[in-house]
Order: sequence, then structure tokens, then C-alpha cells
Amino acid sequence: MSNPNRIRILSRCSFRQLLLVAFLLIAGLLVATSVRALFTLESVAAHSRQASRQAVDMTEHLQRLQERTAAMERAARQFLVLDDPIFKARYQEAAAQAQLSLDAVAADMPNAAKDIISAWKSNRAALTQVLQQPAAQRSSAAADVQQALARLPALNQQLSDLSDAQIGSHNDVLLEELDQQRAMLSWQVIGAIVLAVLLACVFGLWLSMPLAQLEAAIDRLGSGRFDTPIAIQGPADLRRLGQQLDWLQQRLARIQAEKIRFIENVARRLRTSDAGGGQQRQIADVLNYHEAVLQAQQVHRLPVDVRVLLNKIVDDHRGLYEARGIRVEVSGSVAMMGLDLTKMEYVLGSLLSNAVRFSPPAGVVRFLIAQGGRGGLQLDCIDQGPGVAEEDAPYIFDPFHPARPSAPGDRPGMPVSLAIAREYIEAQHGGIVLLPTPGGAHFRIVLPDEY
Repeated sequence: MSNPNRIRILSRCSFRQLLLVAFLLIAGLLVATSVRALFTLESVAAHSRQASRQAVDMTEHLQRLQERTAAMERAARQFLVLDDPIFKARYQEAAAQAQLSLDAVAADMPNAAKDIISAWKSNRAALTQVLQQPAAQRSSAAADVQQALARLPALNQQLSDLSDAQIGSHNDVLLEELDQQRAMLSWQVIGAIVLAVLLACVFGLWLSMPLAQLEAAIDRLGSGRFDTPIAIQGPADLRRLGQQLDWLQQRLARIQAEKIRFIENVARRLRTSDAGGGQQRQIADVLNYHEAVLQAQQVHRLPVDVRVLLNKIVDDHRGLYEARGIRVEVSGSVAMMGLDLTKMEYVLGSLLSNAVRFSPPAGVVRFLIAQGGRGGLQLDCIDQGPGVAEEDAPYIFDPFHPARPSAPGDRPGMPVSLAIAREYIEAQHGGIVLLPTPGGAHFRIVLPDEY
């Protein structure tokens, strides 16, 4: 099956089905390795049992041969001395039993003991022939009889030594086989583990890609960016979810466009009405705030030196505060941070403009720069103006809350620039608050370093 066909088949499966397939593949691989290991151990154990059984049988056969050889020797000596047919019969019975044991030993060692077994049979045949002769002839062959009787135990010992050597050789072969099987099994286990890890990584990466695409799509939806189509590649259920998100994005884009058209239409009608200057300013505030909300989530981070940026903002507003004899002080510094330069220029400029606006002549506006938590920024702006009324403080960042004027000639309502500043700061995952003070206004900005 070609790769495109495999991909098409996999793409028809759901996320849960693919997880099950991955689990079954990895589990099947490990089970196959375990079964292979079980059969290998069983094979080695069977060989070990067979070798042990052969060693026990060989030892028993040799022990019986030695016992029956001793019985043959004892009966032959008694017959030579006493010339009693009973002892001759005992000899013949022991010889027949010894032959059976010898045949069993020959079967245990079919090739290694041929010469020794042949010599054993020859000595037994010579001894049997002498014992079959009359007494007078047996006396003359006494030396041959003693020699034959002496050779049989020696031949038995040779068979015993040869058996020990054969058992040792079998043990060596078994140990070598065990080492080979263990080494092969080790490689199989290592290979199975490596293959299982590779399968887990491949499936994990393949399944995490659509999840990452979904996460990015949701982030774009949350930030109000509806210009990128959502197309999720991967399992069938995640692709269907991507299609639903794309439909939702298109729906939100249409709602956003309709809202913009509605606000512009209302603003155009208000401009053509007989509203006064205050009404015109409120319209401008609505439009400015609406545009700022749309742009707030489009963050473009750059390395920014906050102290240098703040000094530039102070210099740009020098004519504004020096005309009233107000002094602006900047202290502290932090390392370079990843911030949106354009938005930070607006935020700092707004704080300075509002502080100068509400400060008394010859007053002081102070900016304090300090290191925040986890290497971030903490920036305080403190002025000596009348401050914010207690009942208006909770709504200081609400652009449309009807607050009383803070100074003669001020129009009602909160400065919309503070609401825009909050949108810009929160878009960079930070926060801006108004701290309670006995006099003046004290704003604090906290921003993380996410560059």
C-alpha cells in the first residue's frame, strides 16, 4: 500500500481511534517480544532438562555396569576356587545383566566409547571362554583369568571418565546456547523498546500537530484576528472541529464587520447632528477606543530599553510640562525586555499626559522603574494632583463611566486614554492598577518579559 493511501486511511480515523491504534501497536510489539522471550526461555529450559535427564541416565547405567562387573568378578573367582556350578551360573547371570548395562552405556555414547566397549566385550568373552573349560585347563589359564578380571574395572573407569567428559561438554554447549539466547533476547528487548519509543514519538508528533493548529486557531479567535482560514490536518474528528471553528470565525468576522459599520453609521449621524463640542469629543472617544480594542491584540514584540524609551517620551512632552513649571523625574532601570514598542509609547505618553494635566503648577511627576517578578517590569507613575475620587476609583479604566470632573474646565467621564492603555498592557499579558494614596494618583504597570 502506497504512502498516500495509508495517509488517507489514517485521516479517516478519529483521534480516539488513532490513539487506540497506537496503543495496540506498541502493546502488540511488547507482547510479541514477551512471548518470544517466553518461548526462548522454555526452549533453553527444555534443553537443560534433557541434558540433566541424559546425565542421570548415563550415571545410573555406569553404576549398574560397575555393580554387575563386580558381581561377575566375585562369581568368577569363587568358581575358580571352589569349582561349584552355582557360582558359574551366578557369573553367567551377572555377565548377561552387565551386557544389558553396557548396551545402555553404548547407546548413551554411540560414537565416543566404541573402542572401550569393544575391549570390554573382548575381555568378558575371553573370561567366559576360560570358565567354560575343564578344571585342568582353567588352572593353566589362571594368569589370563586374573588379567581379564583386572581389565574390566579399568575399562569401567575409562567409561566413567568419558561419561564425565561428555556431560561436561553438554553443559558447555548448553551454557553457550544460553548465552547466545540471552544476548539475542537482550537485543530483541532493546529493539522492541526502541521501536515502541519511535512509534510513540511518531504518533505523538502526528497527533500533536492538529492540536497545535487548533490551539493557534483558538488564540487567533481570542485575539480578534479573523483573516486566516482555519484548516486542520489530521484525524477526522479534529478536521470536523476545525471546520466548525472556521465557520465560527467567519461568523464572528461578519458580526465584527457589522458592528464596525453600525458604530461608523452612528458616529456619522451624530457628527451631522447639532451636538455640541462635548458630544463631538465623546464620539471621538468612542471611535478611538473601538479602534484601540481592535488593534490591542496584534502584539509585535521587540527588545526595548524601558529607561531609554521613557526618557524619549519625557523629552517629547517637555514643552507640555515645562510651561506649567512641572518637573518630571525618572529613576531606576531594568534589562532589555520584549515589548510592543508602539503600544508602550502610547501607554507611557498617556500616563505622562494625564499626570501633567492634573498636577498643580510647580508640581513633580515621578516615574519609578524596578525589576518585577520573574525578570519582568514594574513601573510606577506618581503625581501630586487631586487624585481620583474614592467612588470613581473602581471605574478609572472604564472609558464610558460618568465620573465627575477632577479639575475646573474638565469634561465628565474617565480619560479614554487610560482604558486604551489598559487594553495595550493586557494584550502583552501585563496589568495596570491604580494604587490608593493619601494624595495624587499612583498608577502601577506590571509586565512579564516574554521576548
